[in-house]
Amino acid sequence: MAPFLTPELAVAGLKERVDSITVQGDRLYVGTVNGSVSVYSLDESPDHEGEVATLVETKKNLVRRSIEQLGFIKDINSLVVLSESSITLFPLSSFAPPAPLLKAKGAFSFAIHSSVQLVSDTVSQATTGDFERPKSVPTLVTYLAAGCRRKLVIYSWRDGEAQEAKCLCRTLLELWHSWDTKRYTSHTLPPNMLSILSPPIP
Repeated sequence: MAPFLTPELAVAGLKERVDSITVQGDRLYVGTVNGSVSVYSLDESPDHEGEVATLVETKKNLVRRSIEQLGFIKDINSLVVLSESSITLFPLSSFAPPAPLLKAKGAFSFAIHSSVQLVSDTVSQATTGDFERPKSVPTLVTYLAAGCRRKLVIYSWRDGEAQEAKCLCRTLLELWHSWDTKRYTSHTLPPNMLSILSPPIP
């Protein structure tokens, strides 16, 4: 038996073709072929046997063409939109101002991963005269990996603060593939590549 309840109809009577959806908390975001985004609230049905989707608002023509993929980054409370091979962040709930991810031009897909990691920090010991010493601080780290033509672009945030974007070229991607096929071991990969491709799991 499938590990979920019997599917139920949540939204009906849509006038535009749905090309993408994502859910965050009690909100359902629906992207359409015409570049619009409809936001629904998900509430428990009166009979307590399912959920009912209620339209909250619709952003008409948020982008010019079809919204191919939707995502959400909780750290910065922003909706991620892929359209016309470009990825744009739209802050909620105003959807403005849009923030295009310029290094991810030519994108055809993206993936988002968040986790709490122990990130090294330095604490000044000026009062004691000691040297600065490393300190591990629990930090919410989010990665957005954008698959582009012949490259993979990694955007990241630490506790909501944007970090420098990194790009993996075709050569490194081929090396990663070879590593997966056990032609290489973790000791032959550059440390900075390992930190990107294999983020610590809390």
